[in-house]
Amino acid sequence: MEERWRLWTCHEGDVPEEGVTCDVYLIGAGAAGISIAPALAGSRFSVCFLESCGLGAEAKTQSWYEGDFTGHAMTMDVGRYRGLGGSTSKWTGRCGMLDDIDLARRPWVPHSGWPIDLDDLEPYYKAAQLICGFAEPWIED
Repeated sequence: MEERWRLWTCHEGDVPEEGVTCDVYLIGAGAAGISIAPALAGSRFSVCFLESCGLGAEAKTQSWYEGDFTGHAMTMDVGRYRGLGGSTSKWTGRCGMLDDIDLARRPWVPHSGWPIDLDDLEPYYKAAQLICGFAEPWIED
């Protein structure tokens, strides 16, 4: 049987010299990539996860989140994690739905705005609730 899945990491020597070729590249083996993968299982597509880290936490790749910020004070390398599972490896389980402003065009933000609205996301929210095993609908903040 042909190999359909492969996890490539940024470790030296992990990616072959000739490169990686597949039909679908999932960038990051975090919540989104891992949730999309089952939809592709059994399809005609070969799939590669491209992950910046290995299976667990690594100081070198985690340090790539460090940086300066402007505006609201925050620590950029805390609360975000690199590795299989991404930030869900340290996740408390809180999920939130987007607000209208998250998808809206904002004149002061270049290239902002999405060609979809919240109604377009509704079926995907329902699918996410099933994937995550939520017993009850999401609670609005």
